[in-house]
Amino acid sequence: METGSIAERFRERSILITGSTGFPAKMLVEKILRIQPDVRKLYLLVRAPDAAAAEERLLTEVVGKGLFDVLREQHGASFHSFIKEKVCPLPGDITHQNFGLGNSEILQLSQDVDIIVDGAATTNFMERYDVALATNTAVVIHLCQFAKQCDNLKMLLHVSTAYVAGEKAGLLLEKPFQIGARHYDKGHTLWLAKYICADESYGRDVTSTIGTRPSIPGDMVINAMMAAINSHWKKQAQVIYHVTSAHQNPLPLSLIVESMYKYFHINPRTNKDGKIIKNKRVLMFKRFAYFQAYMTLRYKVPLEMMHAANVLFGGIYSKNYKKLNRGYNILMTGKGVRPICLLQRMVRASF
Repeated sequence: METGSIAERFRERSILITGSTGFPAKMLVEKILRIQPDVRKLYLLVRAPDAAAAEERLLTEVVGKGLFDVLREQHGASFHSFIKEKVCPLPGDITHQNFGLGNSEILQLSQDVDIIVDGAATTNFMERYDVALATNTAVVIHLCQFAKQCDNLKMLLHVSTAYVAGEKAGLLLEKPFQIGARHYDKGHTLWLAKYICADESYGRDVTSTIGTRPSIPGDMVINAMMAAINSHWKKQAQVIYHVTSAHQNPLPLSLIVESMYKYFHINPRTNKDGKIIKNKRVLMFKRFAYFQAYMTLRYKVPLEMMHAANVLFGGIYSKNYKKLNRGYNILMTGKGVRPICLLQRMVRASF
């Protein structure tokens, strides 16, 4: 499908975007403004107590980022006036009915919105279940209730993340999910959100759901989202897409890692003092057994040494040991990737 035809779909359209301070939503906002400056209005729901605070978050956490440098260069001195004309931050909270907005605001919004893009979710897989349910699942009910009030709505796009297809291997069918399947941790709340989205919006034009895998570059996800909106415009259907790498056009994680290394080698990062952070290659393992052996020698053995020293010196390392050991166990059970960074920093500091 030609990019031009997709861009035309957004001309003179009003779009409500939730989760607008998250990275995918920021990428969507930037791309729409870049390829279709004649979009009528982008309403960004921002968690804030009032309009001034919402605008401040928009300027600092969204359009103030380097992601918008191309747009900033294109518009020059008129950049801020362009943003003010096209982007409207709404101070609210998607966990509340009507997003916490007043009746007059909701009425005006419902009369103007053509497209809803729901990107609000927590991707912290270690989140408490009550918090995850409130953020990933209950909010969809509020969103769908609002969607039913929108007389001009042409598309409701719900965006999810990894692990929403359950514990399945092989072919993943693009069809509505059924209650009762087993799912991965907090991925269950994201899957349930899809089910509710499809069930609550039945008969309301098109409901399209995008599910992504963690190794897919953001721009590919944004392109898929915009293509889905264009392809199913005003069609009554419930469509589900899994955006992932495929055998026909594989995108191995090793290629992504190598590309990141090359990028940061050319564009090195700096710390808060302005000093360049040394760019190191990420270790890749062909087999999980190799990874386990490396982790045991590199981290588990030092942790056990710390544990022995802790006992010997009366528990002076207790706090550090518990934190490090918890991070190690989380990483080795596949429930997170950030603990490895913590382990690297703290093990070096401790020995």
